[in-house]
Amino acid sequence: MPALQKARLRHAVHYASILLEIDRMFLEGGDAVQRALANLDLEWSNIIAGQAYVAANSETNKFANELCTEYANAGRRVLDFRLHPRERVAWLTAALHAAKRTQRQEAISAHLGNMGLAYADLGDFKQALACHEQALAIERERGDKRGIGMQLGNIGLAHTACWAISKKPSCIMNSTWPSRGNLAITAVKAWPWAILVWRTQLAENIAKPPSFMSNV
Repeated sequence: MPALQKARLRHAVHYASILLEIDRMFLEGGDAVQRALANLDLEWSNIIAGQAYVAANSETNKFANELCTEYANAGRRVLDFRLHPRERVAWLTAALHAAKRTQRQEAISAHLGNMGLAYADLGDFKQALACHEQALAIERERGDKRGIGMQLGNIGLAHTACWAISKKPSCIMNSTWPSRGNLAITAVKAWPWAILVWRTQLAENIAKPPSFMSNV
């Protein structure tokens, strides 16, 4: 491997680790939130450069491919405060392709779920639902009850937003829809419909046991 490529990969590893540390600091809450965001701003140009490099080289370099799928996970919470939803979709799309190359089903599901949340922030609930439903299918295949529950919740929330906007249980696109920070306010008004959707999806999930049970 050329020396320059090694150096760029080491740079990417280093700043992926820093991003992970910042994300963990952010989760501590309180004063740590502001410290985390300040550190993120300080390291932002290098973090962006590291992610861009591994995304650009993920198809030809196995190590870059692994790093590409990890970058989106490393800062999955704090990045909401620094990346526009369209940029989050771009990061997650690169990470999703990387995870698919190595057939990492858990990572594929995680990226799809987070991509669905990003699309919801953009107001594209049709695409958000498509992502969450794909993730749900993977979690059902894996038999992961926690993952199933998370994706059912995401699907219910997306339906809630659709109902709140259109006053009917059909999904539409609305580019002016607020981000998740304001979503809860509107969701409260539409919560009865969300519960109905969630119960329906849950009933369907119970009726369809995980694939591993078919072999019992």
